[in-house]
Amino acid sequence: MPRHEPPFRARGAAGAGAAGVLLAVAIVAGALACATPAGGPPPEIGSSCDGTWSIPTDGVSVVPFTGTVYGKTGGDRRPLEGARFVVVAGAPHGRLPILAGAAGRFQGKILLPTHATRECRDGVVKAGYVVGSVTLSVRAEGCEDSIVTVDARWQARDIELTCKSRS
Repeated sequence: MPRHEPPFRARGAAGAGAAGVLLAVAIVAGALACATPAGGPPPEIGSSCDGTWSIPTDGVSVVPFTGTVYGKTGGDRRPLEGARFVVVAGAPHGRLPILAGAAGRFQGKILLPTHATRECRDGVVKAGYVVGSVTLSVRAEGCEDSIVTVDARWQARDIELTCKSRS
């Protein structure tokens, strides 16, 4: 079962120039004054509310990432030591600090993007929570990359790479 971390940041206007930031702050402040409940934390889910407002937040969910990497050459299948994992979609791209060991086994944790929204709709405070996924390229020397998608339902599994014949 994944462990859900609390949302860590609200959406913003990152990368804008100083004038753009001031304009964005003015627009957001005005919108929040009209769109969210006044003062304090938002009302509890299921409680009654007035008007229409929405509070989106983004965060991460930590999920265990385990399995075994095998290389297949012709009809032979062998564990691949040193296979590495690189994020190619769904999160900041880059190599993960996870390597397959001597028996091809790997173990680590993956941070999945999350999005939560609390809103007033039809006079009731409602909430939604979505856990995204991360796409990884599994790489090993002498083998073709394999693409896997990790989501909150990830279960330990075998990952097979097609490898070149050894001379």
